[in-house]
Amino acid sequence: MLGRLVIAALWKSGQGSALRGSSGNRKAGLAWRPRGRRSEALKQTFSSIQALRGLAAALVVIAHIIEHPLHGAPNAVLLTGRFGVEIFFVISGFVMTHVAGDGPFAPRDFAIRRLLRIVPLYWACSILVFAVALAAPNVFKTTVADFKHLAASLFFIPDPDPVNQTDWRPLYKLGWTLNYEMFFYAALMVLFWCRSSRERSVILTLALGSLVVLSFVIPPKESMLAFYLNIALLPFLVGVWMAEFAAVFQRVPRWGVAGLLAAAVLSVIALYRVDFEDLRALGGHAIMTAAATFIVAAGLACEQKFPRRGFARMVGDSSYSLYLTHMFVVGAAWAVIDRLPVPGAVRWAGGFLIAGACLLMAYHSFRWVETPFNRLAQRLTGRTARARQAGPAIAQ
Repeated sequence: MLGRLVIAALWKSGQGSALRGSSGNRKAGLAWRPRGRRSEALKQTFSSIQALRGLAAALVVIAHIIEHPLHGAPNAVLLTGRFGVEIFFVISGFVMTHVAGDGPFAPRDFAIRRLLRIVPLYWACSILVFAVALAAPNVFKTTVADFKHLAASLFFIPDPDPVNQTDWRPLYKLGWTLNYEMFFYAALMVLFWCRSSRERSVILTLALGSLVVLSFVIPPKESMLAFYLNIALLPFLVGVWMAEFAAVFQRVPRWGVAGLLAAAVLSVIALYRVDFEDLRALGGHAIMTAAATFIVAAGLACEQKFPRRGFARMVGDSSYSLYLTHMFVVGAAWAVIDRLPVPGAVRWAGGFLIAGACLLMAYHSFRWVETPFNRLAQRLTGRTARARQAGPAIAQ
C-alpha cells in the first residue's frame, strides 16, 4: 500500500560528520506521467518536489551549523543531516524515473545532461578544497592534498582517505552522496533500451535490490565493493516505485492526505529515537527511509497546495548549490565568530546569519554556475524549455 500512496565545520570536523554515510536545479519539466506514450508526459510541474529539495538541503545546513561549535555532535544533529540526504535519495529515484520516460531513451543525451548538471560545481568545490589543503594544510583536521584521492574523487570513484583508510568518502566529504547518485544514474542509463518504464524499474529493483541484500550477507570490508553493497541504495528504489504509481497521488482523498501526514510525523518521531550508528542496520535505516518516503508522499498528495514561485521554490531550485557550497560559508563564518569576544547566546544567534549567508551563496551559485551549464546541456541535447532536465536530487 505504501508503494502506491506513498568545511572550520568542514575545517574542524573533517568537512562535516553529520553526513557520514554508511553513505537545484530548476525542475521545470517533471510532471505527472501517465502510463503510455512518452510524449504525453510533462503536463504538470512538481512544485512539491522543489519545496522538499529545499527542506532536505535545509536539514543538512542546519545540522552543520549546529555541529561546528560543538565538541561531538548530539545524536539528533547527526540524524538531522543524514535524514536530509535520505529525502534527497528518495526524490532522486522518483525524478529520474520520470526523466527516463516510458520507453527507450538516448543514453548519450542522458549522460550529457547528468554530467553538465553535476560535474562543474562539484569539481569546483573539490578543487577548492584541494587547493586550500595544499596551501594551508593546518586548516583541515584530516583532509590532505593527495593527487590520487583528488583524481578518484573527481571521477566519482570510491577511494580510501589517505589519512583514514576506513573512510571511503571523496576529498570533499559531502561528495559521498554524489558517488551513489552517479552509480544510480549509471545503472539507469544502462537500461536505456527497455521498452517501458515498468520493465526498467523491475530490472533496476532486482539489480540494486540484490546489492542491498548482499550488504547483509557478505561480511563488511573496507573496499569499493563494500561501498556499493550498501543499504543506502534502498531509498532510490523507493523513489522509483513512487514514480511508477505517481498518478495515484492526484487522487488521494483528504483522509488519505491526513493519514500520510500523520505517518510522516510519527515516523520522524520514531527516527529521532534511533541511535545514529543504528542507521547502518536494516531496522534503523528502514525507519529513516519510511520517514523520508511518507514526507515525499505527503508532499506529492498536497501538490496543489505548493506555490509555484516564492522563497520555497527559490531554495528548492538552489538546493544542489546549497548542499555543496554551504560548508565553505559555515566554516568561514564560525572561524570569524570564534575570534569575536561575544557571549554564547549571541554566538548562537549568529547561526541565523550563517544560514542566510548560505542561502545567498547558493542562489548566486545556482544563477552563475548551475544555470549556464544547464542551458548548455539543453543546447547540446536539443531539449526544449518545456522538457528541460533537472540535476541530481541532491542536485536535482
